[in-house]
Amino acid sequence: LTLKDGTAVFIREVKEEDREELFRLYSCLSDESLCFRFFSRPTEYGLREFVEKAVKVDFRNSVGIVAIYGNRIVGHAEYRALSKDRAEVAFAVSDDFQDRGVGTAMLGVLAEIAEKNGIEIFEANVRSDNHRMIKLFRDSGFPVKTHVKYGTIVVEMPTALTEEVLEQFERRDKIATVNALRRFFQPKSVAVIGASRDRKKVGGKTLYNMLVYGYTGTIYPVNSKAHSVQGIKSYPSIGDIPDEIDLAVISVPAEEVIEVAEECGRKGVKALVILSAGFAEVGEEGKKRQEKLLENLQNLRNETHRTQLHGHSRYRSGDKVERHLCPQTSHGR
Repeated sequence: LTLKDGTAVFIREVKEEDREELFRLYSCLSDESLCFRFFSRPTEYGLREFVEKAVKVDFRNSVGIVAIYGNRIVGHAEYRALSKDRAEVAFAVSDDFQDRGVGTAMLGVLAEIAEKNGIEIFEANVRSDNHRMIKLFRDSGFPVKTHVKYGTIVVEMPTALTEEVLEQFERRDKIATVNALRRFFQPKSVAVIGASRDRKKVGGKTLYNMLVYGYTGTIYPVNSKAHSVQGIKSYPSIGDIPDEIDLAVISVPAEEVIEVAEECGRKGVKALVILSAGFAEVGEEGKKRQEKLLENLQNLRNETHRTQLHGHSRYRSGDKVERHLCPQTSHGR
């Protein structure tokens, strides 16, 4: 699932082995977030007790799901049946993932499960000052009714995924897709792996074009044999760069690409452009290498939910990358 800012997360049913990671999610929430979720700040014992109950669901009258980013649980949502056709729903989202669409996505998943289980109405008890949660329900696309009960706002909504609801989710998906592509076309930081002092080489030409033609983000050359490349400090590997990287441009021999791409995935690089030749365009051996690369990256993405891939395998790619990152140079060259 791609969030509205382009970040990829994975949503699945809660498992008993999620116990410790789920406790970490709740124990790391701010006091405000905890009070919004539980109406007061629970003790550690109270949280442990809650988590123990949260991981033991029957997936009919009680259902729990989690949103995962990398190895972290960053969101938890559950519903528990109040009657045959009505259930109470509640959410918690890590503070650094709030306002990014995690709660809305989990609401949609829960509603779909609930409808299949015969639950027609979701009900949520929300503190009157929890404006973020009220907005989540109202912006979800589901028709929402609210009323006040004992000083608490009670939100009611049908679980049916009507055409109007689905259209709203589709609009959000389109926004998320555009934002995800920005990591290719408008990255804030780029690592050039295989950066060279020789401007005739692809890694050297790509770096030179970015420097000369107006890329305004931060550039990190990666070259294991040089301390600096074209006047910029170089790093031995992608893992040695201390900052986050939006995009990595890979220009190394084909036999090294798989290992380098995996290092990028473990680093948390959000997007890759591979310029190296030696894949499907050169025959059967290259095709097998390409399939292996895609398989490894897909497995890594399933674990980390991060890296996207784009590939070229011709020398002119140095120009293509530069034109993507420095659009003002796309004419007159």
